[in-house]
Amino acid sequence: MPLARFSKLITSRNQGGGDKKQGFPPSMGLGTFAMNAIRIRAWGYLRDTIIPPTTFSATITTPSNSFTLRMPYDAVDSRGIYDGTIYWGDGTTSPNVKNAEHIYLLAGNYTITIDGVINGWYTYSNGTMYQCLITINRFGPKFSFGTFASDTNGAGGMFRNCSLLKTISSDIPTSNVKTMVFMFNGCANFNQELDFNTSNVVFMGSMFNGCTNFNSTLKFNDTSKVENMSYMFYGCTKFNKPLDFNTSKVLNMQAMFTGCAKFNQPLPFDTSLVTYMDYMFSGCSIFSQNLSGWCVEDIASLPLGFNTNAPGLTVSNLPKWGEVCTP
Repeated sequence: MPLARFSKLITSRNQGGGDKKQGFPPSMGLGTFAMNAIRIRAWGYLRDTIIPPTTFSATITTPSNSFTLRMPYDAVDSRGIYDGTIYWGDGTTSPNVKNAEHIYLLAGNYTITIDGVINGWYTYSNGTMYQCLITINRFGPKFSFGTFASDTNGAGGMFRNCSLLKTISSDIPTSNVKTMVFMFNGCANFNQELDFNTSNVVFMGSMFNGCTNFNSTLKFNDTSKVENMSYMFYGCTKFNKPLDFNTSKVLNMQAMFTGCAKFNQPLPFDTSLVTYMDYMFSGCSIFSQNLSGWCVEDIASLPLGFNTNAPGLTVSNLPKWGEVCTP
């Protein structure tokens, strides 16, 4: 069946209240297309559909037939809030609840939409989303990462180990996020320019750890509260972009650039409060920037492994260890 005819058929069946059999909510009628239309697959045919601006949307690729997708929701009784309906992208729906899961009979690409509240999301050791997530098309105003991100004791890990993840939507809600620990850890295919609100973030440890293909600009607007950047770019073997971070409160930079074999950018960091720098540039084989302007008052001598296998960090390029920092 031609795509145009198929779209017309879907439109005629979906007008006036949606089609539960196909899994399209009433607000997704196809009488009028919009700029936020995306292309999805239904019954083997590709077509465009409108995603309401209040709806969460993500695209996945299931790795095998009979794949069970378990949503990365916070299942602790005292945390996590979920409601509305999940449209699984294969013509079926189910309530959006803490233990939501779905079996995809056939391997392939599917676009999931959710028209309710999502308060609590992390992929690390939680559900199976990490095995199949490709992109977040829209977070929507009803989405929140929840306690794991908004509490400084939270474990973060919003997209940890999502090895297929390529892009996330620009409407990512981070204004209340305090920890971005492990946020993209293990996202080997992720390589997207990022410009989101980091004004309340305290921890960025291992944020891009293991992002082996990452080499995009970071336009974080405020890192003035960040205390931990340890392992932040660990293993980012292709990363070589300028960084303009406010590091005035950072205490830990341990292994921050370990293994960044292509990194060689100036680092105008304030290191006056830093107490850990072990292995910071270990394996940075071409890094040759002059760090002699860094004042590191709380580290008395060269930290363990600081410049191991980083021949460009000669004695004349090293920071001033143990010297009293003056304004």
